Amino acid sequence: MIQIYFGNGKGKTTAAIGQAVRFASYGFPVLMIKFLKRPNTSGEDRLLKKWKLIRIVHSSFPCPLSIGHLSRETRKKVFQSQRDLFFSLPRFLERPYRMIVLDEILDLVKPGIIRTEELVSGLRNAASQTEIILTGHYLNPRIKAQADLVTKMEKIKHYFNKGVKARKGIEF
Repeated sequence: MIQIYFGNGKGKTTAAIGQAVRFASYGFPVLMIKFLKRPNTSGEDRLLKKWKLIRIVHSSFPCPLSIGHLSRETRKKVFQSQRDLFFSLPRFLERPYRMIVLDEILDLVKPGIIRTEELVSGLRNAASQTEIILTGHYLNPRIKAQADLVTKMEKIKHYFNKGVKARKGIEF
């Protein structure tokens, strides 16, 4: 089964982690690959590593908090590191993970870091016994067609618009 949590609202990664924790609590092996996120910057990373229930992987090149202000050269390195991480997925599948969370993977498609066809092909090739969860802001119709569950997180009102900064334990 393929689940998708997308949109401009808060809670996509939180929903995916909730599913992963529930699944892992029954002894099923879970892999979470975090795209476009820095390692060890969130409370959930710390706790999940401590619990050792879920394997978490980030790219080898540290992803800045925002890529908009980066030089063309650095942006290219960030994009390549995310692409390399996506294409390293078969290496991680040597262990029979029953759930794979691809956090923020949908945000790699819109700017062309990975092509829609590459992601769709990867989803098709996933083992039938594997639950796959995708998150991100944007949803391509071809990717949506592959999904069994799609949930749109929509921002109705957000305190960031009032200038409230990200808070430890809430946003990270």
